[in-house]
Amino acid sequence: MLTNKQLIIAGSGRSGTTWIQDVLAEANGLRTVFEPLHPLGVSRARGLAYRYVPADDDSPGLRRFFDDLLAGRIRGLWPDYRIRPDRFNILTHGVREFVWNARKLARHRRQYRDQRTRPSAVIKMIRANLMLSWIVRHYEVPVLLVVRHPCAVIASRLKIGGGDWDARKALGHYLGDRRLAEAVHGRYGVDITRTDRGPEATLAVVWCIENMLPLAWAAEFGYAVVSYEGLLAEPEVEWPRVVQALGLSRLPPEHILKAPSQQVAPDLKNREIGVSNTARWRNELDDGQLERIAGVLGEFGCTQYRVDRDGFDPG
Repeated sequence: MLTNKQLIIAGSGRSGTTWIQDVLAEANGLRTVFEPLHPLGVSRARGLAYRYVPADDDSPGLRRFFDDLLAGRIRGLWPDYRIRPDRFNILTHGVREFVWNARKLARHRRQYRDQRTRPSAVIKMIRANLMLSWIVRHYEVPVLLVVRHPCAVIASRLKIGGGDWDARKALGHYLGDRRLAEAVHGRYGVDITRTDRGPEATLAVVWCIENMLPLAWAAEFGYAVVSYEGLLAEPEVEWPRVVQALGLSRLPPEHILKAPSQQVAPDLKNREIGVSNTARWRNELDDGQLERIAGVLGEFGCTQYRVDRDGFDPG
C-alpha cells in the first residue's frame, strides 16, 4: 500500500481514465488529483501540456512542476474539485454559468471533502502521454497508460464536438513541435502536419500520436499498459494486474466498477459500465469513416487495434 506517495494514470481523452482514477481512489482510500496539466485549470501548466519530452530531456520548468505535483503542493479548484476557475468569470460566461458552477462546486466540495487530507493520491492526466518516459526516468512513481480503441475514442470526440475535442484543435496541440514531427516521421514515416484529412482521420492521427509512441516506450521504461476493453472483458485478470503494477492493495469492488464515470457521455450517465460499452462505436461511425480511420492506423503500422476488431492486441 502506498504511504504518502503518488501514482499516475495517463491516457488520451475519452479513454476511461477518469473511471479508472475514481474506482482505484475509492477502493484504496486515495486522494484524486484531476488533470493538473490542464492550462485553464492550473495556470502553472500553461506551456507544459501535450509536450513531447524525451527521457533524457533537460526541462527545468517541467521538473519544478512535477516536483510540486508529486509533493502534493499543486492544489486548487480544478485538481481538487474538478471546477475550472475561469468558469466563474461572469463577464465571459454569464450569470447562469456562474450559478451553475457555484452549485457544482458545492456538490463537489461535499463529494471530495473526505479526500482532501489523504496523503497519497492518484493523479489523472490526458495531456502527459508524450512525457511518460521522462516522468519515469526522473521520478520513482508508478505510471499506468490506459489505451482504448481509436474508433471508440474518435466516435466519442465527434459526438461531444467543440473545445479540445475538435479535430483541428486537437491536432493543433502538436503541430508546433518540430521534434515531435521529426520523431513521428522518423519512426512511422507519417507527416503529422498534413491538412487535407477529414475530422475522423485527423482524430485518428491524434490518437496515434498520443498512443503509438507511449506504447512503444512502455517496455523499455517499465510502466504498465492496460486497455479499457481488457478491463471490461477480463476484469478478474486485468484489475489485479493494474493494482499490483501501481503498488496498491485493494481491488475495486464490483458495484464501484459498474458505476458510470463522472466524465461519461450524457447518454450513458444512467447505465452501468459493461462489455457492451466497448463496441458502441460500430453504430456511430459509418463505413467511410471507418475506412479513413483504418488508413491512418495503417500509416502508423498500428497492430494493437483494427477497425474490424473490438479488442486490444498487445502484440
